[in-house]
Amino acid sequence: MKASSFLHRIDTPKGTFFIRPYQKGDEVKIVELFKEVFGKEKSLRLWRWEFLENPFGTEIMLCFSEDGKLVAQCASIPVEAYLAGSVVRVAQVVDCMSSRRFRGIFARKRGLYILTISQFFKTYTGPGKNIYLYGFPGERHYRLGVKMLGFRPSRPISFFVSTEEAKKSFFYKLEKIDVDVFLEGFESFNRHMSRYIPFMLKKDAKYLEWRYLLHPEKSYSFLALKSIVGRAKAFFVVSNDGYLLDFASTEETALERGLSMLGPGVKAWTPSGAPLESIFRKAGWKKEREPFGAIASGISFCSISTEWANRNFFYTAGDCDLF
Repeated sequence: MKASSFLHRIDTPKGTFFIRPYQKGDEVKIVELFKEVFGKEKSLRLWRWEFLENPFGTEIMLCFSEDGKLVAQCASIPVEAYLAGSVVRVAQVVDCMSSRRFRGIFARKRGLYILTISQFFKTYTGPGKNIYLYGFPGERHYRLGVKMLGFRPSRPISFFVSTEEAKKSFFYKLEKIDVDVFLEGFESFNRHMSRYIPFMLKKDAKYLEWRYLLHPEKSYSFLALKSIVGRAKAFFVVSNDGYLLDFASTEETALERGLSMLGPGVKAWTPSGAPLESIFRKAGWKKEREPFGAIASGISFCSISTEWANRNFFYTAGDCDLF
């Protein structure tokens, strides 16, 4: 491996290893490691959409052995967020993994996996970069993140399911809408919601188009709740497998009405204790056990404390790469 291509050289009793950011062509080894670690396939098409086609950039740190074998990865999906009225950069941590064949190799009492993540932090977080990392890991990865990297729990996931038949209303109707109308309207309503939700993702047309319209393996419905005079009052994104992934509205009553009109069996996430959680209850949604074992967590890299950020960060199911 050429010396100019890596950020960090690691000499261990079991060989020399190199840490560097993603380079074109690494994706073949990355999806192979993904299958080894997680026991399932991730297509190259999905991988390229998730990491290379993201309009907010590519953030991947990799560790290789001297003979070119991929040892470990730390990656994130960078996006923008509203933080107390300002626009900042944040990222969802995903696909952190290490090959079983290289576990137990240490340098200065730190394993290759932890060293890779540390280099990711140095490269992609801090002022002018990601000021907050969030994620939804399972129990094992969550414990590792807490112990070794400083992650802390956010508000737990409240998993809601709509159990009632869709309510009808003389004053409102819920219907599929043209994509261009959806993009413009959702962006405006999302910006309005940021006035009373202190920390949430910025979902403008650029983000929405990439996240939903360009997804290579999933399809989504774009819905609007309209008043009797045809004015949009709320917007919803529902996946083909029945998840409410995103919503935006300028009025709590309109959001509640729209939720009540989606019909039974739709599932959604909201942070436990968040102000909008009560709206799901009023709309007839029932809280059930979260089925994935996901643990909402995060860590701050700015003057805002991790405790404050985790307590105030608002997320939806659409903010997780599971959907």
